[in-house]
Amino acid sequence: MAMKNYSPIKKTKYFDANPYDFEFEYQKLKKETWLKNSFYSEFISHEVKITKKNIPDFLDETAARYPSKSAILYKDNEINYQDLKNCVDRLATGLKSLGVNKGDRVGLCLPNIPQGVIAYFAIIKLGAIMVAENPLFSKAEFKLFLNRSGA
Repeated sequence: MAMKNYSPIKKTKYFDANPYDFEFEYQKLKKETWLKNSFYSEFISHEVKITKKNIPDFLDETAARYPSKSAILYKDNEINYQDLKNCVDRLATGLKSLGVNKGDRVGLCLPNIPQGVIAYFAIIKLGAIMVAENPLFSKAEFKLFLNRSGA
């Protein structure tokens, strides 16, 4: 009895050629999807230029370009980009001295306040993983979340 050749790759209308031919897939999708019938202006590019920068790089660039522009407005307080960058750098240095390294999980349990933004940028600047925790958790929920998240 001959065995049928079952491929784990299912062919669809988008993959009717080589399933690993992503250029083919892109061209088919471009013709058949929102790119063809979009509501976007003709002046908006359908191509996205991907840069090899991470989020802290964008903060550093913005602080260099617009140091006195407002980065955070919170109640009656304002933090400009240069001050934000300085706070992030100081906290990142402090976290590094406490032993936080690339790939470490760091729990962040703050409401939406400027310190949360500063902590987020500082954690990811080190290459660590920020694990957002809900400040409204009960003690038991918080303990369970910390154990499951690895933070």
